[in-house]
Amino acid sequence: MVDAPWTKSAEEILQHFSVDPSHGLSSDLAAKHAEIYGKNELPEDPPTPLWELILEQFKDQLVLILLASAVVSFVLALLEENNGESGILGAFVEPAVILLILVANATVGVIQESNAEKAIDALKEYSPDEAKVLRNAQLSRIHATELVPGDIISVAVGDKIPADCRLLSLSSGSFRVDQAILTGESISVHKSVAVVSDMKAVKQDMTNMLFSGTTVVNGNAKAVVVSTGERTAIGDIHKSITSQISEKTPLKRKLDDFGDMLAKVISVICVLVWLVNIRHFWDPAHHGALKGAIYYFKIAVALAVAAIPEGLAAVITACLALGTKKMAQKNAIVRNLPSVETLGCTNVICSDKTGTLTTNQMSVSKFVVVDPSGTPREYFVEGTTFSPVGSVRFADGKEVTAELRSEPLLRLAEISSICNDAKIVYHSDKGTYANVGEPTEAALKVLAEKLPCPDLELTKSLPSLSPTVRANAVNEFYERTITKLLTFEFSRDRKMMSVLTLRNGIGSLLSKGAPESILERSTSVLVNGKTVPLTSELRSALLKQTLAYGAQGLRTLALAYADNVHRDPAHYYSESTSDYSKFEHNLTFVSLVGMLDPPRPEVRGRLGFLEEKLEAVMRASLFSRTEPSHKSQLVDLLQSQGLVVAMTGDGVNDAPALKKADIGVAMGSGTDVAKLAADMVLADSNFATIEQAVEEGRLIYNNTKQFIRYLTTALGFNPPDHSIMRVPPRNSREPLVGKWLFFRYMVVGIYVGCATVAGYAWWFMYYAGGPQISFYQLGDDYESVDSGHRGDVQCDEFALGE
Repeated sequence: MVDAPWTKSAEEILQHFSVDPSHGLSSDLAAKHAEIYGKNELPEDPPTPLWELILEQFKDQLVLILLASAVVSFVLALLEENNGESGILGAFVEPAVILLILVANATVGVIQESNAEKAIDALKEYSPDEAKVLRNAQLSRIHATELVPGDIISVAVGDKIPADCRLLSLSSGSFRVDQAILTGESISVHKSVAVVSDMKAVKQDMTNMLFSGTTVVNGNAKAVVVSTGERTAIGDIHKSITSQISEKTPLKRKLDDFGDMLAKVISVICVLVWLVNIRHFWDPAHHGALKGAIYYFKIAVALAVAAIPEGLAAVITACLALGTKKMAQKNAIVRNLPSVETLGCTNVICSDKTGTLTTNQMSVSKFVVVDPSGTPREYFVEGTTFSPVGSVRFADGKEVTAELRSEPLLRLAEISSICNDAKIVYHSDKGTYANVGEPTEAALKVLAEKLPCPDLELTKSLPSLSPTVRANAVNEFYERTITKLLTFEFSRDRKMMSVLTLRNGIGSLLSKGAPESILERSTSVLVNGKTVPLTSELRSALLKQTLAYGAQGLRTLALAYADNVHRDPAHYYSESTSDYSKFEHNLTFVSLVGMLDPPRPEVRGRLGFLEEKLEAVMRASLFSRTEPSHKSQLVDLLQSQGLVVAMTGDGVNDAPALKKADIGVAMGSGTDVAKLAADMVLADSNFATIEQAVEEGRLIYNNTKQFIRYLTTALGFNPPDHSIMRVPPRNSREPLVGKWLFFRYMVVGIYVGCATVAGYAWWFMYYAGGPQISFYQLGDDYESVDSGHRGDVQCDEFALGE
């Protein structure tokens, strides 16, 4: 393998693999490389055996105590000296109930563990089936798994990259790749063959590298394979997911601590009970000291079993199940039962931006045209997704009506639709619209759908069209009426693209690009259906508007056209993309368009700008250009400080961090990999649902403490305390039963115990209707075993006292 191939020239890479770019690998060399590097596929680890998954569920401290309790109860039931079948069967009820509870908990755990392994399998969906490879001087299609390092491959628009590759040459003016699955960035990356000298460059900056699983959105290129299988970038994500060790949730850790403390306290009490009764070992009823010792051992063990809260596991499971049901009603699907409670003590929420805080759907939010007075006028566009429905409004909020059919807006729609290579599709299974191609170009396609269509009949029928047809109805109208003859591809030196079109015998050049490039090539502007000279004052005003959009975080494009141009494509012959600029001049400026990947509406209310708490913003941290490994490291660092970390995300690049975090929360609109790696999925992708989950988690924790305190199941389903969301997250190191709470338990327990024993003694010793015996007679309860009486008191009195 080649170390840091992005820092090497194409010639060095080819020399390393001993391959000729015009001939490709020979069959013998390809076979040799296959033996050295293996197949181009992610490794398949054998599934965890069922018995191992089951055994894993019994490593919980409280479960072990309950299991021991069930075994002891079963042994005591066998030794029970009951007469009659009902008495014997009744003795087995308690161990049977405990075992049923443990089996139910183990079943839930096994299901969750088996689901977690599916996240690894989902990664394979991003591997292409075929690749176009050059071998023995012949270009052919082979299965992608047969690729080896050194293979020369050819990729074009729409292709998935089959392995990690180093670019050799471009066959088009520009070449762009969508790397969202690895980086989370919604904007595609421009690629070139130039060497990247930075050894520590992040993937977004490795502009000469193509990564397995990413998609070509523009152009054609030739590349050499440098890494395959688990050594690729997506292979690193696979290793990150498989190497994650499942950590216990805060609640499980607290229950383990509680189980340890409970075991110690019960052991001490049992030993004391056994020692206190040593003098009774020789009572005649036992027929020997050894049998007496065994009898009181059974008493001590029975006391221990009685002290164990057998119902605790069942109550916790019931609380978590009810919490899961409540969350499902709020579109939060819980895949891991304890994760509901974990959110209750979360200190930090690490959130991916693209697709989580934002919609990951570029949309035009504003545009500017020049009004009849010669000044820029701004319009606002509704809608933040790829849905083709949305109104256009003035700055004051009033809906635009008559102006929609003005010449500048019709031209804007025309250029947005035709000077474009993207497409909008409707996914009927998800009920959502998505883009094929560049997100920015898709946003312009959607704008064309929202602006008026010259065909009035089509405009009237739009609301009645099916979503599949509606997705491109207006754009298809423009494609039918305007013929695209030639495309002047985007290039970085020109910062623009153009298309040569023909309509009604008239040739036109439609252009879009960076505002400074379009304005530099424009000599006029379209105003109220007429072209007027573009003055220096208006040019400055438009550039100022561009800066204002940039300050608002908008990506800004300018659109222009030139009519009555030469319509023969042969006239525009060019040796390179830099020659296109000699044809792109004397343009008529039409509009500035501002677009963004908008924040989700619910996020604005939850995160906002916190203007009333500016100091909170000053303490906040933002990490940009983070790769999958960086996200996992950030989560790990926060966890090392004792913080409980929640991670939200939607992409393949988020999966390792979702798995690493104490609780991973995936967006319902995200990838299958992210959803399968997460503990909770927000079906409606509503970020605000997390707040409701936090409240539910705090409620479950509080009710668990109340159950332990009062040992009554009804308290396991209390309504939430109204102030529960006003208190800060609890310390993850705080024990479930603290020292003060344990002291209170002991005081109350001693009080209840003393009161019970005192009531028992009072009835026998002082109550007028009782036997009124002495304390010595009360304690020497085996005197009447043979004689049938104890002093002057018949043993029937003791039977009645029971």
